[in-house]
Amino acid sequence: MTETKWTPGPWQALFEQGLRADFYHIRSVEHPDWRICTGPNWANEHTAENIANAHLIAAAPDLYEALEAAIATDMTMDRWVAVVRDAKAALSRARGEG
Repeated sequence: MTETKWTPGPWQALFEQGLRADFYHIRSVEHPDWRICTGPNWANEHTAENIANAHLIAAAPDLYEALEAAIATDMTMDRWVAVVRDAKAALSRARGEG
């Protein structure tokens, strides 16, 4: 894997109801006090689109790893099966399903 400059994954999406707005927070799973980003939802409701956006952002490290593994040149059939499994899991996480 290539050395990255961003906060290592996995990340998680958390939702918080505030006084004037609702928020989503993307945080490191291993370091919950590390906030990757925060987004307000000024309509005071977690719309399906805002929730989906938060899950997609939180899945970014998993998606990166799956893509990097997919372009590996020394791919065996067993490795390819594992890459496809990991890619499916990353996509599921990006959709907020896991």
